[in-house]
Amino acid sequence: MRRLRAYIPLVHEVLSSTYWAFVIVNEEAGRSGSAFLGWLGYPLKYLYRLIGQVCHRPRFSPGRYYGTLALWWFLALIILVCLRVFGRNAPARKVLLHVAGVVTVSGYPLMCLNRGPEMGLWDFRGRLLLEAGLVAAFIVLCANRRWAFPGMLVAAAHLGFWAWITAGTWTVGWWSLYILLGLCAVLSWGICLLLQPEPQRPTLPRAA
Repeated sequence: MRRLRAYIPLVHEVLSSTYWAFVIVNEEAGRSGSAFLGWLGYPLKYLYRLIGQVCHRPRFSPGRYYGTLALWWFLALIILVCLRVFGRNAPARKVLLHVAGVVTVSGYPLMCLNRGPEMGLWDFRGRLLLEAGLVAAFIVLCANRRWAFPGMLVAAAHLGFWAWITAGTWTVGWWSLYILLGLCAVLSWGICLLLQPEPQRPTLPRAA
């Protein structure tokens, strides 16, 4: 059981980095000539060149679909390494848990609102931003108070609400991945919050 608990933070970091990378790459892929994806994909050009040499092909190109998948997993790996490095000490790990909860519940809504009229949400952006902001603030409160179950319930309801209002705007496969990865990241976040050690309360000196 103790060994299983030791792997839970790693599972959370893998799920979170995969979800965040998925949201970022798909948002940038919707823009023509994204500088960020160009920078991110630069190291992969050497990998493609190596694959071309191995396969005896003068030029190897994965295509748009597999190229996007490669960028997704490459960015997920970069985020995972950063999370592992910065989460080595307890104070940084506590801050990262706050950040992880906020980014997980805010990533998909902000991406949808950033697309504006394309998704039919532009007329309601003020109220939707307020809803996302309140949920993010509640997640921070839950992380401070170690309210794992209320945080997971509110975050799951929030993602369910966004799944409902964005149904039909994506293909079923991509839409399902957004929701499934988001729910898994929220669940692992709540379990990590549940496993956080209780803060030590200062003890008053005994009267002589």
